[in-house]
Order: sequence, then C-alpha cells, then structure tokens
Amino acid sequence: MHEREVWIGDFPKMNLKQFRLMILSNLPYGVPRGNVNVKKFVAKRYRMKETKKWSGYGILECANTELKDIILAHFNRLELKISNTQVTLRAQPAVADTQKTAALESLSTRGKEPSLHQQLSNVPLIDLTEKAVKLGLLTAETVQASTRRDLLKSLLDHYTNHPRSAQRHEGVDLPMDIKNKLLAQLEKQEFPPGTHRPSVLSQHYIVLKTGAEPAEFLELAGLCRELMNWADADFPYTAIAVTKNFHGSPHVDAADQMAQFCVSLGEFNDGGELFVDGPNPDEVLQVVTKNKVAKVDGRYTHWVNGYIGTRYSLIFYCSDIKLHLPRVQPLHIFCPREA
Repeated sequence: MHEREVWIGDFPKMNLKQFRLMILSNLPYGVPRGNVNVKKFVAKRYRMKETKKWSGYGILECANTELKDIILAHFNRLELKISNTQVTLRAQPAVADTQKTAALESLSTRGKEPSLHQQLSNVPLIDLTEKAVKLGLLTAETVQASTRRDLLKSLLDHYTNHPRSAQRHEGVDLPMDIKNKLLAQLEKQEFPPGTHRPSVLSQHYIVLKTGAEPAEFLELAGLCRELMNWADADFPYTAIAVTKNFHGSPHVDAADQMAQFCVSLGEFNDGGELFVDGPNPDEVLQVVTKNKVAKVDGRYTHWVNGYIGTRYSLIFYCSDIKLHLPRVQPLHIFCPREA
C-alpha cells in the first residue's frame, strides 16, 4: 500500500487539524478531497539544519499511484506562509510502514493464528470470568477479588498446558453466479485511502452504511443486496464492512445488536477461516467462510486465521439498538432460499 503514499515534511510546529487543513486547502486543482487521506502525523520529529527549529512530517495516502505522482510533484518545494512564517515543504515517496507490513507478513503464513495472549486480551471481562469459573480456576469466593490481569494469567497458564480444541464448521455454499459476480466486482473495486477501523490489521477496511453508500460502491452494494436476498431477505443489516486482506486482530463488534452474516472470497488458501470464541471454555469455533456464508455473533471475540493470497470479506451487521437481540450463542443456523 506504501506505493500510494507520500511523505511531506519540513513544516513548523502544528497540530493534526492544522496539518490536515494545510494539505486539503492546497491540493492541486481538480483533486477531490476524499481522494487524499492523512494516514500519519508527527508534530515534532527532527531539527532543521538551517533554522535549528523542530519540524514535523505527515504521510498522505492517495487513491491510486497516478494521484500519488501528482501529489508528490505538487507539494515538493511548495512555498507556503504558515503562522507568518515562509516555509518550503519537502515531499518524497513514503517508505513502507515497517511495523504494519511485518505484522501482515508474519500472519500471512500457513494457518498461523494470533498468539494465545492476543486471543484472550480482547475477551470481555464477563466472558473471562465465566471461563475461569467453568474450568475451576476460580471459586465463588475468589471471583470478586480477581482482576482482569489475574484472570488472564490463570487462563494463559491453563491453556498453555491444556490447549483448546477447534470445532470446525462449514458455512453455506454461495450460489455460483452470486459468488462470481461479487468476486469480479471486489477485484476491480477502487478502495479509498485510509481505513474505517484502524484498530484491526487490514489492508483495506471500509464501512458501507445501508442507503448511504458512496457512488463508487453502488454496484457492490447492489450485489450484496442480491446475496442477502438469497441468504435472509428479512435480515435488517444497517451496514456492510468490506475488507481486503484482514488478518488476525481478535476483537469484539460491540456495536452489533444481533448476529451478523459473514462471507469471504478470493484467491487464498492454507487458512483464512473465521475463529470465534464461545461459551465452552475448552474450544473455539473454526468457521469456514470461503465462498460460503455463515451467521455468527460478533459480540463474541473472533479473529481470522493466517492464510496465503488475497482475501476479501463482507460482514453484514445491524447496529440499530431498537432491534437489539440478546447474545445467545456464537454460531447460528439459517436456511437460505433455493438459488
């Protein structure tokens, strides 16, 4: 993704809001603001040789490589007056975000999972407590006195010696025509710079709110509606999370008000299953969603197993609190209509 990024530096002390305004107010003529995203900002990083004053830098992510070249040429040596000071900006191609790249590459191996510590760290406290009680690690008397750290240590020690088993479940096969149309659209889809969920590890992550999809995603949204008309026409999804190369990232979808529908597509293998932590403390669910659809409850901790290749996913979820349904089980059975 760094091939679409531009490093811009040599500007005086400012905050993120001021930096973003400086960039968006000085874009080349005709470049839409939505096509350039501030990916990173550091207010004070190095001293200028000439002035001995501290300078900062930022990294911009452009919609495509052609726009990156335009932004690079435009901002390099661009003279601006900032806070009554005349400055000359410096722009250059950004180097890869080595930490994120290394994390993606480390998970892009056959069947590699997030560490046990990562899997448990995002489990809600109430679920950690329930596991510890069921496993006999806590008693009724010690529950109240136990901190989250205590629970994590006890569970890590237990699972290190007694690993959880993975119960494999297969989603329902997608109709061939729906699968082919969705994959073709995803492969040609232009994703905007940035991510709607920076807390998880994904090359692209965008949320399409139902009825308010950007124009460039209308074709994909229509195909998603076709998919859900087959899977469950009455499911009241308020948004679709569209991802490309989502890896690991144990997390809970706390805003969900009911179970969600999950689909994965693409040329990937040796992994890529959805793992879901459930109420049984001795097991996790391994849900196969490649070219399939599954209904799982994202309010349980879940993550994606390591894989090789390119993986797209579509997550249909409902965040309307008026439609709230209690969390009952991690995996739900559903009956799609006949294709």
